[in-house]
Amino acid sequence: MILPSLPTAPAQPLEELQGDALVLFHFSDLPVPRGHLGTVDWYLCGAVSRLRATGRFGAAAGTAALFTPQGKFRVERILVLGLGPRQAMTLQTLYGASYEAARRLADLGARTIHLELPYQAFPRRNPATIRRNFLEGFLAEYRRRCGTEPDVRLLPPRGLAPEPAAE
Repeated sequence: MILPSLPTAPAQPLEELQGDALVLFHFSDLPVPRGHLGTVDWYLCGAVSRLRATGRFGAAAGTAALFTPQGKFRVERILVLGLGPRQAMTLQTLYGASYEAARRLADLGARTIHLELPYQAFPRRNPATIRRNFLEGFLAEYRRRCGTEPDVRLLPPRGLAPEPAAE
């Protein structure tokens, strides 16, 4: 199994990504969406923030919110998965989140998937380790459910340079 690598060039703006789904993660102990999720929230006129404020999406582990961007993005759906508190994240809970993401995306019939992994929960770990731990479970569960490989495109971690191109 060959795992997708990080892009070798700066990522496209979120609003230009094309595909079936954009997947972002949210921690329950972060009251305001940040990073790419903050950008999505802004474009969707605070839709994520409103769900948090009304208590309909608390970002607990295993919960999800699904948005249809209605022309503001080129992806068909935006899936926000809750991870629970950031301080409670471990590689094991990340692995569990990968299965949850695969189940939900398989159920949606998503094939071309843009993913931003929750690198910020593991500031002392190499992003390649986070990517490997997440994608091993994600790809195995997606294949088990759909019988095919998804087209996974990873967004680079915020604040990190793109990986050099393979020679």
